[in-house]
Amino acid sequence: MRVSMWMMYDALAAIVGGHRLNDLSGKRCLGGVLPHIAEEAFTDDRLYVVDATGGDVFRIPDERCYLLIVGEGYEPSETHLCQCLYVNSSVGVMRAVAAAERAYQRYGEWYDRLNAELLGNHDLNRLCEIGAEMLDNPIMIYDRDYAVIGNNLFPAYPEYFNMLDRQSSYYITKPDALAVLKSMPSFRETFETHGAEMFKATQPLRTIPGISTIDSLYVNFGYGHVYEGRIVIPQRNHAARQGDYQLAEILCDVVRIALKQPSMRSNELGQVFRTYLVSLIEGHAADDRQLADSLKLWEWPRRGRFLCLCMGLAEGNSETSADLFICTKVELEVPGSCAIRYGGDIVCAMRLGDGETAEETVTDLDALLEGFVSHIGVSSDFGDVLEMHDYYREAAIALRMGVRDAPESRVHRFADFALRHYHEHGTSELSAIHFCDSDVRRLMAYRGERKDYYHILRTYLEQGLNQTRTAEVLYIHRATLFNYLNEIRDIIDADLDDADDRLRLLLSFEIMRMGEKEG
Repeated sequence: MRVSMWMMYDALAAIVGGHRLNDLSGKRCLGGVLPHIAEEAFTDDRLYVVDATGGDVFRIPDERCYLLIVGEGYEPSETHLCQCLYVNSSVGVMRAVAAAERAYQRYGEWYDRLNAELLGNHDLNRLCEIGAEMLDNPIMIYDRDYAVIGNNLFPAYPEYFNMLDRQSSYYITKPDALAVLKSMPSFRETFETHGAEMFKATQPLRTIPGISTIDSLYVNFGYGHVYEGRIVIPQRNHAARQGDYQLAEILCDVVRIALKQPSMRSNELGQVFRTYLVSLIEGHAADDRQLADSLKLWEWPRRGRFLCLCMGLAEGNSETSADLFICTKVELEVPGSCAIRYGGDIVCAMRLGDGETAEETVTDLDALLEGFVSHIGVSSDFGDVLEMHDYYREAAIALRMGVRDAPESRVHRFADFALRHYHEHGTSELSAIHFCDSDVRRLMAYRGERKDYYHILRTYLEQGLNQTRTAEVLYIHRATLFNYLNEIRDIIDADLDDADDRLRLLLSFEIMRMGEKEG
């Protein structure tokens, strides 16, 4: 835990009579508290307690360092590099050292509790509770859709319900309330800040019944200028102290890490199931002890009623971390579901309860995810977890064909495209080349050449994208294979990292193989 001088200033307010602090004191750079020994050099990573009560006059150095000065026997420096807190004359050195060490320990324990929660349940509400204990003000965490995804505010402050509607596990900001806020220049500016910053309403919020002007501390999380969400700390109990800015940024750092976790509501063992889900999707999983252990972690049976969804991210979300919010929303809304980022999409596997229909579940999710995902591909129901691979392909095919053939709709069910897919990828009296993907037809021009890209790509796909095995089968060096694959990527339009594109290419190669046998 690294503590700032402003944080120490707030914690030591009872004994501090003055300060000489500027922007340098907002940096979290204090790694501990030490009493200063005469003639000892100062470093900029500790808070030194200086005894200025004796006969010798202490001269404050003209260098960057951090001091807690006890007594009045000192001379100021000519620069403002040294950041100083001045202890009341009635306080002795030992008491000042003890108070500073207690304050530092208190911040350290607070930070340890945040991290313990982060490594435990990833409960955003609990993170808000722990954060509020130090800030002494309520805390809310908003996502990019301005829905409250974590808070310790409700129901302690019922007037906020005038601004928010409860929807399942979330509180959604009412459109009229958000419109009033966004009409204020001072509020719009908060979307541009990346550190903790105070929002002071430039006009009353009295157009929203029961709400007066409320000052709030804001910290946005995201990357670059991309807005992904924010922590909001309304100044209900007291106005923000200078050290609260650093505390809010520390809390934001912890929340940002929590949002990077596969799920904000599961413990680390839950990652075992997510890893296994990827194996199921890719068709590599087996009916063994790992299956039983993985299903136990997610409280799933081996057999039951299951559904697989493949969701395309809305425009602008594919290059951000919005998928973290989407996965969390889905898992909170549908207990027992598991959502992961796979390829360029969000894949969700869910177990349907007794009497629960796929139609109702998908309709509810569609409404929840509007604005986050552009289209949703839906598989048929299936009864065995080990069949996930085939039904993921159904959902992925439904998504791609739905976007292509019915872009005006958001939800696409495989059953609606099955016959069309069979017609497009099946057989007839026409030669096999008529059913091949254009990329495969393009590579046919290289058959029999020194660089037989057709044979190289087919082998690579058949070997499950394993470059070592592919190089062995082709009797070439791995570096050579790597260069060939880069050249192939320049020729074809398909994305070899996309499971759907790989499936389409494999089907085309198989159609050609069968056609050649029949010929």
